Amino acid sequence: MQASLALWNELRRRTGIHAPRPTASQCAHLQRWSRELGFDLDMIHAAYEEMAERTGKLSFSYMNKVLEGWHAAGVKTPEAAAIAKEKFQQARKPAAKKPKSAPAATGYSPSFDLAAFEQSTLQDPVLKRKGSV
Repeated sequence: MQASLALWNELRRRTGIHAPRPTASQCAHLQRWSRELGFDLDMIHAAYEEMAERTGKLSFSYMNKVLEGWHAAGVKTPEAAAIAKEKFQQARKPAAKKPKSAPAATGYSPSFDLAAFEQSTLQDPVLKRKGSV
């Protein structure tokens, strides 16, 4: 309990959390993060920053998910967490657009000829007058 209060006070100092003491749940989280998962204050603070960036509110359950993910991935330093975050964001980016010739390479062929359509739009329209042949 004493160790989690010390962690709480240091976390409060770094983050500006206003509550004078942690709730029982917050205290349990702090103990688990430091004892079971082996995270120091720097990593707990990094999880706080991630939570604040994503949610905009204090959520120890969100921080817990972040720290559990880092623990499972073997992330042990804030620098490694930043690298893991960058890799995660790169993996989530949509694939670059394929060139126009790619659909034919994938076996997909459109039901229209884009080149012919573009050419037809560049020509003057043919107008017929009423009564003319």
